Amino acid sequence: MSAERAQETSTFAGRIKGLLAQIGLESQERKSQSEELKEVMVDVEEDGRIQKIAKQEIETLESLLACDDLRQSIKTKLKEHYVQTENVSQERYAQQQKTVQNSMVRNDVFILHTLTSNEQLRHNENSPISARATLEDDLDIALSIEPSLSTSSVSPGKRKELFQENYGGLGVIIGGGEIRAASRGDAGSVITDKGERISSNSFLSGQSAVDQIDGVLNDKEGAYNEVIVDNPKVFGLFKSVKVEKDGSFVDAWPNDFRKHMELARKKGLPPFILTPDRRMFEFVSISDSGKIETGKEIRPEDVAKGNAGLSKEDKKKIGEEVIAKSLFKKATHLESAKAKIASLVDEAHE
Repeated sequence: MSAERAQETSTFAGRIKGLLAQIGLESQERKSQSEELKEVMVDVEEDGRIQKIAKQEIETLESLLACDDLRQSIKTKLKEHYVQTENVSQERYAQQQKTVQNSMVRNDVFILHTLTSNEQLRHNENSPISARATLEDDLDIALSIEPSLSTSSVSPGKRKELFQENYGGLGVIIGGGEIRAASRGDAGSVITDKGERISSNSFLSGQSAVDQIDGVLNDKEGAYNEVIVDNPKVFGLFKSVKVEKDGSFVDAWPNDFRKHMELARKKGLPPFILTPDRRMFEFVSISDSGKIETGKEIRPEDVAKGNAGLSKEDKKKIGEEVIAKSLFKKATHLESAKAKIASLVDEAHE
């Protein structure tokens, strides 16, 4: 090999070293340079010294290429991690926005479940509970088993109907849980064999679920809506009242009214009264004439921030009493209730 060719090769190797030192050199360029050096080796096989130099340069380039591959792999994994984290964060945020608490505050509404005193309507064919169940049994089931419930929303100062309110005007205020479905009218919900309440025409899914909920809850006057709540947490018990011209609250059946309020306190629930324009007040007492004394007015935000649901120990105790009464119509519903109570027992032992 001529001296001119050797100098040319040596100069080429130096140029490669300079290029590699530059910041931002891409892997593709390094691969191209590696191939060029391999071609140089073929041409200079007769010169051992130059061959050695070229080989060293190739090894250096291959090492850098390996680093590039590792760097690209790390970049890919980091990108995948960020995407997964973002997806989880968005899903978690969407779930949080569908909770009863956030939905109440966001839309300034109470979420209520009525407990009708009409025996034929309370435990019809769509109810998983036997007609033998009393009003207290219904309350115990809601407190301990926390089954999916059909509820309605009302807003303070607005006149909106409640489902079967004329049959006793009694119900529970829901202070926690997850909204499964929402409909501007009766959703025609049914109970599954697992004890879940579902509705095919008001199922919530995707990021638009929050908009669907808000669309229903923001319709604050007129006919009742239906909001299905999973794992409902009871905040308190309410009783509907009438308002006299002088602004006083009254009820025509003070003895029954008093019994219902006493039942609430027996279960550890604060009692409230609900006005026709859906304002909620703390109940204090009722006279024999039916005039009601109240405490302060509460707002949906107060319910959202308050304590809802019983302790695990109380839920377990009441739940076991409910199961012992065999109040469920189907064996599958009974097994579902037993599983919930069993999970409370397991948690208590952890």
